[in-house]
Amino acid sequence: MLITPDFSTDRPFDKEMLNQDKLIVAYLSKEEMNSFLKEYNIDTIIMHTLSEPDPIIANTATQNVRYTFSIVDILNFHSPDQSHDRIGLYLDKNRLIIVDIEDKDQSTKTAICKSLEDTSIENMDFGKILYHFFYTLIQPHNQIYGKLQRKIETLDNMILKNETPQGFSSEIMTINHELLELEDYYDQLVDVIEVLADNENGLLQDQNLHFLRNLSNRIERYSNNNDLLRNYLTQVRDAYDSLINLNLNKTMQTFTTITVIFSPLTLIAGWYGMNFKYMPELSHRFGYLYVIFISLVVVTGIVYIMKKKKLM
Repeated sequence: MLITPDFSTDRPFDKEMLNQDKLIVAYLSKEEMNSFLKEYNIDTIIMHTLSEPDPIIANTATQNVRYTFSIVDILNFHSPDQSHDRIGLYLDKNRLIIVDIEDKDQSTKTAICKSLEDTSIENMDFGKILYHFFYTLIQPHNQIYGKLQRKIETLDNMILKNETPQGFSSEIMTINHELLELEDYYDQLVDVIEVLADNENGLLQDQNLHFLRNLSNRIERYSNNNDLLRNYLTQVRDAYDSLINLNLNKTMQTFTTITVIFSPLTLIAGWYGMNFKYMPELSHRFGYLYVIFISLVVVTGIVYIMKKKKLM
């Protein structure tokens, strides 16, 4: 028999419910979970982990003959700041307890409720509930993949049109950060689900473990798709760098051309600016015009040579 808490109330369970020798699914606060652990004399390390969760041990499962325990970070892409929710997951022979460590938008609570709705009462098993729970968490990720792909394609098209606005590089870095977050999230989820699917302590029914293995394979496919997007973004970033270098080269070529054209004029101006006493051009009636004519000839010749060599 399955006993589930009433999530419409502030206290969806009580101790009598947890004491019953039946399948229990509960959603507890950290304080309520600590009370439960003390009452049943379960390892104090779990209480310490709940009180001061260490990011290093998050998303890894602890298993012994009596129970399986894990802290799972859940990437919440629907929140404005894309924050992480964090839950504890405790499983023993009769109880599956989700511990609310940090669930600001109640998305984890919604996911566990939906997993109970999607699981039939007949042949009920915690393996199926866990499958539906994690599946509910990752279900929107096809949309996330499509959204990120469209963003990268938009950036790619901007590069093709040479229309990269200010902040283009920041947008690339933001998308790259999101992809790295997803990659880390998928890797950690696979680790937890694989430990559950191995079922070394026999808390889950063997005939339902394939649900968790299928879920692990699905997450790995998401991870592979994420790798494809990262490779695509890398190509876009390389193309952007090439475009920047090309524009910079064009600018430098323009400055070089100007320098080449006006360097002889600088030499002429310096030569005739020495004002030696016996320079014949100084006293010549048309000396000024001669200098102008020489300058025009030099500029025209340089421009002609540079265009012939396709340097302009």
